[in-house]
Amino acid sequence: MERERIMLKITWEKPFPACASISHYDLTIKLNEQQIFYKRYSVEETREKVLEDLDPHTKYTIILIAVNNAFYQSSAEPRYITTPELAPYDSLSLSIDFDTNCAYLTIQDPTQPNGIITKYQYTCYYANTEEGNYQSILATDKQPVSLCEFRSAEKVKCSAKAINSAGESPVTSQTGYTKIAVTQRDKAELKHSKNKGKSFRITVHQATLDNKKPDSYVFVVQKETSTSKRKKRSSVQLPPECDLDSDCYITAEIDSSLVDSDGYDFRIGDGKTYQDYYNAPLEPNQDYKIYQAVTVQMEDGFVLIEYYEDPITVHLNPICALGCIVAIAVTVFDLLVGVVLFVVLIKRRRRNFTNKTKQASTSANTGNAYQTLELTERSKQANDAEYATIPECSSDTAKNKTSYEEVDMTSIPTNKLQDYMKDEAFIRKQFESFGNLPQPVMSVAELPSNKSKNRYRGVYSANDSRVKLQRQTFEQSDYINATYIEKFFLKATSLFIATQGPMENTVDDFWLMIWQQRVEAIVMVTNIIERGKVKCEQYWPQSLTTESSYDDITVYYVSYEEWADYMVRVFEVTKNGEKRRVRQYQYTAWPDHGVPDTMSPFISFYKKIKTETYRIDRPLLVHCSTGVGRTGIFIAMSNLLDQAHFHQHIDFYKCVTLMKECRPHIIQTEEEYIFIHHVVNETLTTSKYVCTPVELDRKVAGLTPPDNTEYLSMAGEVVEEFQKIEELVKKNMLDADEGEVEGNMGTTGRSLRPLISSGSGYINAVFVNSYRKRNQFIATQLPLVNAMTDFWRMIDEHGVSVIVQLDPSGVCTD
Repeated sequence: MERERIMLKITWEKPFPACASISHYDLTIKLNEQQIFYKRYSVEETREKVLEDLDPHTKYTIILIAVNNAFYQSSAEPRYITTPELAPYDSLSLSIDFDTNCAYLTIQDPTQPNGIITKYQYTCYYANTEEGNYQSILATDKQPVSLCEFRSAEKVKCSAKAINSAGESPVTSQTGYTKIAVTQRDKAELKHSKNKGKSFRITVHQATLDNKKPDSYVFVVQKETSTSKRKKRSSVQLPPECDLDSDCYITAEIDSSLVDSDGYDFRIGDGKTYQDYYNAPLEPNQDYKIYQAVTVQMEDGFVLIEYYEDPITVHLNPICALGCIVAIAVTVFDLLVGVVLFVVLIKRRRRNFTNKTKQASTSANTGNAYQTLELTERSKQANDAEYATIPECSSDTAKNKTSYEEVDMTSIPTNKLQDYMKDEAFIRKQFESFGNLPQPVMSVAELPSNKSKNRYRGVYSANDSRVKLQRQTFEQSDYINATYIEKFFLKATSLFIATQGPMENTVDDFWLMIWQQRVEAIVMVTNIIERGKVKCEQYWPQSLTTESSYDDITVYYVSYEEWADYMVRVFEVTKNGEKRRVRQYQYTAWPDHGVPDTMSPFISFYKKIKTETYRIDRPLLVHCSTGVGRTGIFIAMSNLLDQAHFHQHIDFYKCVTLMKECRPHIIQTEEEYIFIHHVVNETLTTSKYVCTPVELDRKVAGLTPPDNTEYLSMAGEVVEEFQKIEELVKKNMLDADEGEVEGNMGTTGRSLRPLISSGSGYINAVFVNSYRKRNQFIATQLPLVNAMTDFWRMIDEHGVSVIVQLDPSGVCTD
């Protein structure tokens, strides 16, 4: 809404009569006793001052003094002018809470009311139809108001606006849902008063709702302990009286079709799975609380959930009494026997290992040295490295984590990385072992109210490491599909946030997370659309100098830089008057399937980010579409290169293992795991060839005169550099025929060669990127006589305006 402009024009006449000729005039203008303008006007100047863009409904003070040649001045009597009111420029701040039948609205005045607010208008109605119950109130103050008589479990849209004498503010609106009205008599009941063993039966009753049918019934188990320090809450929320840790979890979700008017018998703890929730066996001789909820799925896919007030309480007695004492004694005896056998086996294993190590040392002169090492010896190398321990992500998984002696892992010196890379079968075996890692608890992501916030089924965050949104009310879910992952080899406060590409219904949450975590840089490793499918919702404005609003956060598009394989954008983000800058780095050249054929573009992208963000002590947010594949590659690459830099050792397996404890599906495929090895190796092996302009001058000067003392060393460096380039090109080279297959032309994210409209479309030419622009050059041979027409057709069809010929002959022959 464009603001009206207020202008004030000040003019004056000569005083009459005047005792002497006027020398000059002094004009002073004040706003709230603060001087905002002063000027001395000569008698020759135009006696006029125009003030523009004045604030509405504001008092200005004007003081004009005339001074004559005798230095007498007129009286300095101020004039007071109050500018007129304008309609409020911005909208109210609106927050809404719902119960089963009412909406409770609370507002804050516009930041620029432009006058005195005299009235507030509140309106609520059913959002799906804009019909039916339409409630509206006109109030004279901004006290909270309630609009009622709505049905339960309905989508309701509410709006509010402020009114002054000049007009109305823009309308601000929010949509929410009235709560499900559950009846306590419908709550499930224990089948038996006395229960024993690892499970017990309940009778689930059919819930009677006033205008909706339930979709499912959810049951949450909480193990009660005498040492529990959880605060008692006044009412059951989601999750009820627990944080969904290992002692509190969703055990089952039952479809409502199973429950009829006669009820449905269900066993808590039967060891089966119900709608992806594992109904785990319980512990005997233990007290439990069982919370029951009803869910209703709305037409827009949103899932409402409401818990009954009081949980079912149950004590599970052990199956046996006196006989258990005998069983425990036998178990303790068996345990002691097992410990003795374990010690014997360990001693025997160490004796065998010593013999194997001696045998391995005699054959170390041939083949890959790392192929002859036993797993325990590789662990010894990891311990000898003395590098910083990577902090554990999940305390639950750390307790059960497989020791290094039990899996194929590797910690190697960086100067041995080339030899290690030859054993690709060993690297593949490592990836297979990831399937044996214990899964962390991810129950929050699986809550019915949170399912619609996940882009892909099963790709979730661990409870212990998930990012939690700070909400104003507890009814609002704090869930977002995002995970903290530590920068393992830097200070402990440095973090990555790995997250999925935001969806239409999570863009507001995405920006809220960025604001609350004070993120200053975003790494985006996906395009908005790939292979015709939306992979990520665009979460920034469409064009420069425009803005987009995400709830109460506004994003302005400030600038962008386009490079051959990536883009850098700068946004200004505002919330409640506070402004911040956020940079976004988007990699645009990732192939639609698999991983890149060449490493150098992605390495350049990584180095660009590393150079510009190394001083940032806020979380670095990384996302692709899933938040696990390309995202995992970037985070692992960063962590591993830091490890190599600080400790001259590198541990691929341990790095990915600890990342998986935070985000279990991170690094999804064997191909991605192998790519991490190659991209880290190429970054390390090529980094020494990077030089500054000064170093380049020295290198060129050393190559110019043959008698220069530096000539041989410089020539050796250049030859080594060229050989490395040949080696990398040969390793990544595509077949010459591959560019001719139409189905393959998009596999590198861009067509490798220009097509022409005649014949098969083939011409002996390829696209080449410049440093800043994709497909900037076309490199081709000097055209043959029989290809001259195709040559000029390519020039025309691809809009070529400059031709550079480097063959001095200029002769085209067959």
